[in-house]
Amino acid sequence: AGAHVLIEKPMCLSSVEADEIVAASQRFDRLVAVDHMRSFDPLTLRAKALVSSGQLGSIVRISVGYSHDYLQRRHADPAARWMADLPGGWVFDLMPHVLCLVDDFLPDVEVAHTTLRHNDDGVITDLACVLTSPAGDAQVHMSLDVVPLKNLVEIECTRGTVRVDFRNVLLTVRRHRG
Repeated sequence: AGAHVLIEKPMCLSSVEADEIVAASQRFDRLVAVDHMRSFDPLTLRAKALVSSGQLGSIVRISVGYSHDYLQRRHADPAARWMADLPGGWVFDLMPHVLCLVDDFLPDVEVAHTTLRHNDDGVITDLACVLTSPAGDAQVHMSLDVVPLKNLVEIECTRGTVRVDFRNVLLTVRRHRG
C-alpha cells in the first residue's frame, strides 16, 4: 500500500484498463511505469545522444525491422505459448518493442497505413506500418518469416544515419561527407 508501481509489458489488455491504472496512480499520487528494456539499452541511449546532439541533423525517417522465431517455438517454449493467448497474439507481445523505439525518437506518431500478411493457418506472419509525425516518418516491419532474425532500428537524418543492431550489439554511424 502506498508504493509506486512498476509493471511488466504489456501494461494491460485494453485502453479501459490503462485508463483505470492511470486514474488510480493519480488518485493515490503514485508513479506507474511500464518496464521496457530498449528505452534504456546502452545502444539506444548512445543513438539518442547522437541524434539529440545535432551532429546528424534532424530526423527524416526511422526504419525498424524486427523478426521472431515464434512459429518454430510456439509448441515448446512457455513464453511463445503465452503469446497465443493474448488478444493480438504475438503482435500484442512484440509490438511494444518496436513502438517504444519509434517513440524514443519520434514522439506523437500516428498510423498512416498498416498491412498484414497471414500464413495458410491464418496466423499473422508479417505486419508493416507507416507512421507519421511532425518530426519525421517511420516505417516498421515485424515478421515471423524473416531469417536470419533481426532486431534493428535505423535513424536517417539530414546529415547522417545511425543504425542500431540489437541482435549483434552494434551501433553504426554514417555521416554525410558533403
